[in-house]
Amino acid sequence: AGPALGPAFLDGAGAAADGWVFAEAYADPAALPAARAFTAAHRKRFGAPPATWAAEAYDAVGLIARAAGTTSASGEVRSGIGGRLVRTEHRGIVRTLAFDVSTRQVRIPDGIFLHRIEKGRPRFLGPYGEVREASGGSGR
Repeated sequence: AGPALGPAFLDGAGAAADGWVFAEAYADPAALPAARAFTAAHRKRFGAPPATWAAEAYDAVGLIARAAGTTSASGEVRSGIGGRLVRTEHRGIVRTLAFDVSTRQVRIPDGIFLHRIEKGRPRFLGPYGEVREASGGSGR
């Protein structure tokens, strides 16, 4: 979890933290329909729910695998995979991962998630756009 959702803030703020809404780049995969199979497989394999960032890491590996899958059998140099990586788009279980080809920076149009503190614990609300739309634009 980010610092705002971690124990230092939550313990220090106590009950005053309730109601605060935070934007984070990670989701709760157990609350995302697209991540149900991932969450179930993780629980079966490890006996616990996925940790923070686990689903995002899974998506990143999916992007790399998709880019590497375009490698020829002749074994192109590693820089070839890097070039293909920035031209590859991967719809993962949490978000779509892609790069802006001109800047080589990650494009994350759908990658911000809202969490609200309730009874001293973060509660996942969902993707920012969906929460905002459902709330009539207020984000609550």
